[in-house]
Amino acid sequence: MILEVPILYSFRRCPYAIRARMAIFMAGITCELREVLLSDKPDELIEISPKATVPVLCLGGKVIDESLDIIKWSRSFNDQLLLPDKKSQTHTLEMIDIFDTQFKLNLDKYKYPDPKKHDSLNNRQNCLDMLRNMDHYFISDPWFYGDRPSLLDIAILPFIRQYRNIDADWFDKVSDIPNVKKCLNHFLQSKELESVMRKYDQWRSGSNPVYFP
Repeated sequence: MILEVPILYSFRRCPYAIRARMAIFMAGITCELREVLLSDKPDELIEISPKATVPVLCLGGKVIDESLDIIKWSRSFNDQLLLPDKKSQTHTLEMIDIFDTQFKLNLDKYKYPDPKKHDSLNNRQNCLDMLRNMDHYFISDPWFYGDRPSLLDIAILPFIRQYRNIDADWFDKVSDIPNVKKCLNHFLQSKELESVMRKYDQWRSGSNPVYFP
């Protein structure tokens, strides 16, 4: 039971924030949402989390500022995520780690190219190679493990979505990741994503509270 409304600092397009909002939404938890701009971070966010990244969940005197920890916290109240078998759970954690490290590193270099330091097309290819490696493993429908979202879906699909958005025309022509694209397309049309991608005005100190979902 939640005794007070949590406060979630978020940024609409951030993949980490998207997956945290999805977990909160699926758990049926109401929170005060504070939409911030990463170029104009409020002092309140910096004060409670010096690294000043999103998402940040404030629970009274407790602060959770890692998206996977917010997911874990949300699941303790009402876990609507599909739980795969033990072997798949291990693979899920391995895949999430790959996406949070190798995939994200290459994604950022692809999205924000610096010709003096790296070839962004190489970074695009590195991401694609990771998607190819996982495509043969996941053959379920419509999500990675079956008929409803799992931890893997909400943890990595926001990053694949961002990867596609950089050059959707190119991505949509890629033909050898059919299972990944099937899950991504379902994710893009899902009620889960629609519910967490509503637009909110930028939060400023003194703003009237806005609640999510």
